Amino acid sequence: MKQLRFPFPTALDFSPLIDMWREHSADPESPWQGLAADVLEKTAGIPELNGPQDDVEAVAQHEAAIEVLMRAFSAPLSRRHLMVAIEPWQMIPVYQSGMAREADLLRRTAEHFEATYDIDEMSDAMIMKAYGVILEDVYGVGSRYELPFSWVSFRDVEGTIPIPCPVTHVTRRFSVDFDARFVRAEVIGERPEVDLDEVSELAADPSQVDRLMELLPPERFRFRGVSMLVAEDVTEEAALTAIRDDLLLKDALTSEDGLIHIQEHVRAFLGRADLELGLIGFGGGESVDALVEGQVIGRSLLMSEGAAPECSTKAQSKYANALESRRPIVVDDLDQLDQKTGFEWHLTTQGLRSLMVLPLVREGETVGVLELASPTPKALNRLNVYKLEKIQGLFALGMKRSLEELEDRIQAIIKRDYTAIHPVVEWRFRKAARNRMRHELRGETRQAEEIVLPGLIPLYGLTDIRSSSAIRNRVIVADLLAQLRLASRVVEAAQSERPQPALGQLGYRLEEYAQSLHPEMATEDESSILAYIQRQIEPLFDELAELGPEVAEAVGRYREAIDPELGMLYDQRQKFEESVGLVNEIVAQSLHDQDRYAQSLVPHYFELFKTDGVDYNIYVGAGLHEGREHEALDLANLRLWQLMAMCRIGWALEEQVDQLPMPLYATHLVLVQSVPLSVRFRRDEKRFDVDGAYNVRYEIVKKRIDKALIRGTNERLTQPGKLAIAHSQDHEAVEYRGYLEYLRSAGFVQGEIEELELEDLQGVFGLRALRIDLAPAPAAAQEPQLDEAVEAATRRLSAPSG
Repeated sequence: MKQLRFPFPTALDFSPLIDMWREHSADPESPWQGLAADVLEKTAGIPELNGPQDDVEAVAQHEAAIEVLMRAFSAPLSRRHLMVAIEPWQMIPVYQSGMAREADLLRRTAEHFEATYDIDEMSDAMIMKAYGVILEDVYGVGSRYELPFSWVSFRDVEGTIPIPCPVTHVTRRFSVDFDARFVRAEVIGERPEVDLDEVSELAADPSQVDRLMELLPPERFRFRGVSMLVAEDVTEEAALTAIRDDLLLKDALTSEDGLIHIQEHVRAFLGRADLELGLIGFGGGESVDALVEGQVIGRSLLMSEGAAPECSTKAQSKYANALESRRPIVVDDLDQLDQKTGFEWHLTTQGLRSLMVLPLVREGETVGVLELASPTPKALNRLNVYKLEKIQGLFALGMKRSLEELEDRIQAIIKRDYTAIHPVVEWRFRKAARNRMRHELRGETRQAEEIVLPGLIPLYGLTDIRSSSAIRNRVIVADLLAQLRLASRVVEAAQSERPQPALGQLGYRLEEYAQSLHPEMATEDESSILAYIQRQIEPLFDELAELGPEVAEAVGRYREAIDPELGMLYDQRQKFEESVGLVNEIVAQSLHDQDRYAQSLVPHYFELFKTDGVDYNIYVGAGLHEGREHEALDLANLRLWQLMAMCRIGWALEEQVDQLPMPLYATHLVLVQSVPLSVRFRRDEKRFDVDGAYNVRYEIVKKRIDKALIRGTNERLTQPGKLAIAHSQDHEAVEYRGYLEYLRSAGFVQGEIEELELEDLQGVFGLRALRIDLAPAPAAAQEPQLDEAVEAATRRLSAPSG
């Protein structure tokens, strides 16, 4: 250790300690009286122990006598309390207890101080402690100054002294302190006279050490006696506190390094250097299946290869026993088990012999298990269970928080690599995210995993606003014409006040633009008209308004009609856009409301898009689910629900059509596809799309079916007040005719079912359709209930053919 700066002269002297024994010997009430007499007898006549000595080595030769003196401080067989006698304020040993010598306490303490404390700060602290003794011995003023390392306890693990145990090989922790009760301060020459209040105040502030040395010069004092370096084993308390502190840290359990750090503390707490620790977390449940589907937290013994081993008898495993009973399970020796499942075999392949599985329960919910194992048989026992009860709740709390942190990370990966996703397919994205996170924790760089869901049946529906493109063009023309008329009135009023050839030419151009307007005009024509008005007409308004009140009034009417943000007249277009928005909102809200029931009936993927109307995709099939079989009636239930939902949408729009700023009428179409297809998540578009060249045909049909015409006519398949069902297979027509017949009896549709052939679309041939009128919206009390209707229909309809 670097040399401390200590300016006071010191001398080793056991006299203060011997004086203490004399006091006990003379006190008949002291329980130490007999021992004190024995100590005094055995140390009498040894001059090296009865006065100041400069030769420390000469004193140390009387080790047996010193050991007698130290009986009050040294228990020879104790491993919890270690003691070294040293010259005052110096790290020079005179005597070491057996365990202290074995642990090399003095050297380890010196090395720890050097690594932990600044040498100058340490020197100042020792000087301040010395002044405290001077104030007490010389001036009769009590001082409570403590050395920095005197504050260290098991609560400051890093401040304790680590000492490996030669028996258990566990690193034990010791807190240390200097006992200066047997150090005396003496004056050299005359006692310096000082203001005791001032000196006492300075003696409590290490920053004032230089001022103290001015008032009480070190050369005017000396110290004699013996100091004791006392170390107390605080391993278990320190380990317990460290585990608590670590478990409160973010990512303490989710990183392998963090878990290994905790493992070291658990080893110290239980006194086993060969313990291996693992954690498995899961979102509740008390079955072994929940554990198998769980998540490795940091590291796991059972899931050492990333997942639980295949095991047909896992329900008989010790892990299953622990979860079912919610009690710790201890196995003395895995090799001696009468019945060993694949789980126990997997542990033995890692060289593990004894095992403890500790369920972690938080707020009544099992959130994971703590695994402890050792290659040594019988290394774990019930006593360990009782000790671990002190931290079981902390591990459960840490596990709960770690699962929440993992969930946040999984969601972040999903949003980064994919998008916000539908709950039905969330499991597949979570699986990909867990794989990505596992690689990232290993420092591996991997591309985002492709998400493909095979074997799905799609259901497509469309509620479209009839002739929306034509209506939009008409309202654009209407607004442009109205703007041109308002501008023309300004020019005409100005021409009346002051006829000018230039005004006549402007009026002519405005009229020419008005005559050129037609519903099929191109977008660039609209832009050129607006540009002419804004560049050639509007800049003249302020000047023209000064020609007379009628011109100023015409300018005011124009400006009042123009939208200030868009810079154009936006009246009919605004009514149209608001009406489209309301229609979309009605349709979307109706679909979302009804889909909540449909999800409980048949879990499925659902996505919705808004344009001039609303179209939506539904996918159903085993490929959507993990651990759920696709039942025979799933598709029939969902197809019948879809038809009912389309009817309800029609009713909702019928009720609201009079409330729209501009009357709009909707058409309703369902596209049938019976051949399963695969769906791939397109990360660039953040959505699912069909996968494979064959399946592209289905997407083409979706994009073009709303324009389909009935063969031999110019009539669109989709018509307001009707429900159209496009299909390509005979068995699809049979199936859907059965649905429509039932819906007609239930009051959803009415009239005859039309069977129609459709004109070929570009790249698509052989489409046919069924079409039927929507029934009028029933009174609320008579409205068919969706769940009752579906259940009744599925009872009556046999499973569809094909």
